[in-house]
Amino acid sequence: MLSSKRIIDLSVPLSTDHPCGWPGHPSLQIEGHWFDDRQVPYAHQSISLDEHTGTHFDAPAHFIPPAGSDLYDGPGKHVTSDQVPLEACIGPARVIDARSAISTTLGESAWIDPSYVERAVEQHGALHTGDVILFYTGWSDAHYRPGDDGSAFVADPLAGKCAGWPALSPETIVEVADAGVSAIGIDTPTLGAVQDSFGPHLAALERGLVVVEELVGLGELPAVGALFIFLPLKLVGGTGAPGRAIALVEENVDG
Repeated sequence: MLSSKRIIDLSVPLSTDHPCGWPGHPSLQIEGHWFDDRQVPYAHQSISLDEHTGTHFDAPAHFIPPAGSDLYDGPGKHVTSDQVPLEACIGPARVIDARSAISTTLGESAWIDPSYVERAVEQHGALHTGDVILFYTGWSDAHYRPGDDGSAFVADPLAGKCAGWPALSPETIVEVADAGVSAIGIDTPTLGAVQDSFGPHLAALERGLVVVEELVGLGELPAVGALFIFLPLKLVGGTGAPGRAIALVEENVDG
């Protein structure tokens, strides 16, 4: 079944040396355990991590409180990680090139406005129900680095030391949601902007979109024709979950 397809890994690596967590949240902790049993030697590691570590998805429960809460009165539903249907995490990939959305302001994101979607539609055809829209900014490719270099990925923009990552405007999210897409993915630390995380998240999660963040390698995908697959951990009651994101791309077979 997969003999004619190439598997492209779109997931960032996880290690305590990588910027895979959000500053101020519990950091990724990995502790190794080795046993010297001569009859059955084996090893394992204990891992402690935030739900939104590395390549992960946001469930609506990430921003939408349970029904009856006086914190929220919008149309969205409090859906937890384990309640999100896997069908919404899989679909034909539409890659939208947003590399030109570059901020020059310290601590501020450039907005990916609806013109990026409209240009992609003109070039490659209309969006369809069930599509997964992947916004290719190149941010993870450039800034997701181990060690001190990794501070440019999320910590430095939040501290106002450098310009922020590109972010989807709420208007852009509404436009793709109205087209019937099932999920949005982006290769930045978060769907939201440095200066406004709430607006973009609420626009997506109120409409039941799956939001996959911290992707990498989107430049390896064609604008159309790949199959996107994201399989999150099934965390009961979760607000999101880490997972593995891949794409299946048809190989070019000569003659």
